[in-house]
Amino acid sequence: MPTTTVEASPTFSEGAILHGSGQCRPCAWFYKPGGCGNGAACRHCHLCPEGEIKARRKAKVRNMWLGTSIDNLQSVLPQGQSGNDCSMPVEAGPGAANL
Repeated sequence: MPTTTVEASPTFSEGAILHGSGQCRPCAWFYKPGGCGNGAACRHCHLCPEGEIKARRKAKVRNMWLGTSIDNLQSVLPQGQSGNDCSMPVEAGPGAANL
């Protein structure tokens, strides 16, 4: 049975207002086969790429393990950058020597 992929092109939604700041909340339904039923009235962001929810969840877990919160990262980042940048240096925690 062939699998089908959904190719949704990002569209503006009410939740996309904060997209550039990294404070938006990605829509979990936008890239699903049925799409988002709320359309432009959706309170979640339709501009985030597919997989952004999973990437943010992984970053949150990683930051919890490192003892860093996203709020602390936002305060030290230049304006307009999010805390999900892989090129940002991470300080080693107390157990890092055992890795």
